[in-house]
Amino acid sequence: MVGLRSRFADTLKNICVNPAVSAYVRIDAARHVFDEQDDFCFQSLVEVISLSSETDERISALSLASQIRPKMEAEEKTVLRLALNALDDQDIRLRLQACDALRWIDHANAIDPLRRAAAREREATVREQIVSVPSFLQGEHSSH
Repeated sequence: MVGLRSRFADTLKNICVNPAVSAYVRIDAARHVFDEQDDFCFQSLVEVISLSSETDERISALSLASQIRPKMEAEEKTVLRLALNALDDQDIRLRLQACDALRWIDHANAIDPLRRAAAREREATVREQIVSVPSFLQGEHSSH
């Protein structure tokens, strides 16, 4: 049984690093690998977030990357940077997902960039979400 589980894990890892495979399949494979507390597929999520032209793929990858627990410090910084960059994306859905991701990341370094993003955001719905995140990050939430 252990050998079978190991081969399954190896198969999932091969899927998540294969750019020829659909991003959705890669993200799902990464989700299963992360469930085993293995961060092998993290860079694949970063690639989808950074390189995909499909907003829905980027949303899914950012959502998963922000919720991975535990994260190494370098991974945390990478996801924080990607989420903050997503606040400037032209697609409103990705900007909204960035707000959710920043709540999951729960990092005080996001507060000032969020305030600046709120000041330049033209869509009221997104601006409201952006404005709500610093309060959350400053401890005005219960906990994850």
